Amino acid sequence: MLPEWAPNIHPIIVHFPIALLFIAVFFHSLSLFFKQQDWFAKTALSLYIIGALASIAAFVSGRAAGDALDLPRNVISTLTDHADWAEYTVWYFGIFTIVYLVYSVFEEKYFKNLAAYIKPLLFVIGLGGLFFVYQTGDNGAKMVFGYGLGTGNIKEEVENKNDETLNTENNVDNVTSTISSKENGSWKFYTAEGSVQTLKNDFTWIDGNRSIIGIESESDDIESYIKLSPNNNFATLTYGGKLNNIQVSSRVNFDSFNGILIILHHFIDNNNYDFVSFQNDSIEMGRIAAGETESFERGNFNNTDWLNIKIISSGSHFRTMINGKMILHGHGDKVNPGTVGVRFNGTGSLLLSSLEIEVIEE
Repeated sequence: MLPEWAPNIHPIIVHFPIALLFIAVFFHSLSLFFKQQDWFAKTALSLYIIGALASIAAFVSGRAAGDALDLPRNVISTLTDHADWAEYTVWYFGIFTIVYLVYSVFEEKYFKNLAAYIKPLLFVIGLGGLFFVYQTGDNGAKMVFGYGLGTGNIKEEVENKNDETLNTENNVDNVTSTISSKENGSWKFYTAEGSVQTLKNDFTWIDGNRSIIGIESESDDIESYIKLSPNNNFATLTYGGKLNNIQVSSRVNFDSFNGILIILHHFIDNNNYDFVSFQNDSIEMGRIAAGETESFERGNFNNTDWLNIKIISSGSHFRTMINGKMILHGHGDKVNPGTVGVRFNGTGSLLLSSLEIEVIEE
């Protein structure tokens, strides 16, 4: 059973590979100076094996811990770096430990004449691996002490409302666009008076005829929203400039919709973009590159009532959360800058309350 202070098992496990691998390198160095005491080398090898296994446990528990949290945007870049360095550490010491083990087993039979060269080389390689351990630990410490992750007091980024500007370009009949934007390229579409004209005139319509697609502004007792009725017509619309690492947040309702919604990000053209698609209760995350589809991950979700969807693209990590729960976490090559938008087709009505794009600072 976990102690009350621990949000998950990761903070309990994570210190073991750090200690084990540093001590392994220390004993490895002693084996070079005290060559007659072979227990130094055997101890180093044992510690490398246990440390490599512990790094795998730390990596797996860390990924589970990260996926279980709905983190503020300012933490995501550090989390991505922490996860990447942890994976590098796992691979580095995993391969190194196997090589060191093979050498130790067959040293007398095959490598005795080369021992004077191989042993120092293996030590240097093991010592170099501590750089990966340091980088992993440094980013982990930054999340805890810099952002309060795991302390129960996460420090969220303070939004500067003075950075927001109201986009009044391309308005029709003096109706103000319902898009607020920031200097770094972040923007938010919200529903209010003028939101229908904003969708029709401020967004770039890549596919579809805006005069055929039904676009109505409605509200209930809780919130206002846009009702999109494609009438079996495809529509693709994007907005904003080309961005790199981003978080896309949207609030949608599929209850009266029978079709497909695709949230596009890093859209360059119809043959090159990343996507998260929603159809019935199925969800897929992937990429279209040169017209070819690469699927990062598939899954299922409960598509009833209003859904708060969050899509995070940071480095080679691609995450999709629904109502604060991680649904997909896939990996792919780092993205090329592109715009953000939506594509939809089907029957019935898709409800959209908001669409917000926030830049993730590196």
